Amino acid sequence: MKEQEEYRMKAEELRIGVWVFYESTIDDHEPKQVNGSDIALFKEWADRYAPISIAEEWVKKLGYEIEYRAHSTSNYDWIAEKGNIKIVSLGDDVSVSLRFGGGRVLLENIRFVHQLQNLYYVLTN
Repeated sequence: MKEQEEYRMKAEELRIGVWVFYESTIDDHEPKQVNGSDIALFKEWADRYAPISIAEEWVKKLGYEIEYRAHSTSNYDWIAEKGNIKIVSLGDDVSVSLRFGGGRVLLENIRFVHQLQNLYYVLTN
């Protein structure tokens, strides 16, 4: 949770339906899907919300198709795609890219589940 502790969430990142960790008790962060009340109370309780790092279990939960490494020479552990978004995992590193024109653009600022959900929302709605 070290990366999450270094990242301060902003109110404009919350959208109804995105997943975040919510501190319901001291040192107890539980995954929570944001609702209207969370958005309304965010300024008062901002320190209770923390981002969720992009990981295989969350990528599956969000409906991405996952392909696992077929050979030991592959330079990834798994790849997930949904629409124009591609996620590549190698060890603890996860990178997100977007198909754009004939190529791909690496999105270095997408590190958390809510950011991935917001990107998908913007591209599809």
